[in-house]
Amino acid sequence: MRTTCPRVVIVGAGFGGLRAARALARAPVDVLLLDKNNYHLFQPLLYQVAVGALPPSEIAYPIRSILRSQRNLEFRVVSVLGFDLTQRVLSTSQGDIPYDHLIVASGAATNTFGVPGVADRDSGALHMPAFGRRLSRAQIEDLVVFVRAVGGEPARSGIRSQWCRSSGSVRHSYPGSGRAERAIRQ
Repeated sequence: MRTTCPRVVIVGAGFGGLRAARALARAPVDVLLLDKNNYHLFQPLLYQVAVGALPPSEIAYPIRSILRSQRNLEFRVVSVLGFDLTQRVLSTSQGDIPYDHLIVASGAATNTFGVPGVADRDSGALHMPAFGRRLSRAQIEDLVVFVRAVGGEPARSGIRSQWCRSSGSVRHSYPGSGRAERAIRQ
């Protein structure tokens, strides 16, 4: 990376952060992209991973491979701890990072809309490490009911469709899964 150009620091490698980084590909700037994970998660397909239709590797992509051809970009896995907007310095888990321009695209937080029990049933479904472990039948039923209650119509329709396609194998693997099946049909 060049050192005489202005430094643009982008916090977050989600859709917004990646789009900002790509938009600066030919600009006369040095781009530093920061994220706490080394992968980009394509969240619209999370429900397909939840029902076993896709492996997690199909919706999580290494950030370095997405942007490998961009010559003016550097990527670091760090957690941002704070901003000093006056001094133009980020405080991170790996030390301070000065910048000339800052783009904050750190993503969104899950909103439970005050629905009782939603936070208690969160299986970490919006975080990839949750899909790396094997879930029990009760956890799967809770996840399906959770998605039904909180995910709304798009998530429910997608899960219903996937459940119908794999209902034989699900019933065989998880006998007594009728509660989850009834929740999906509602």
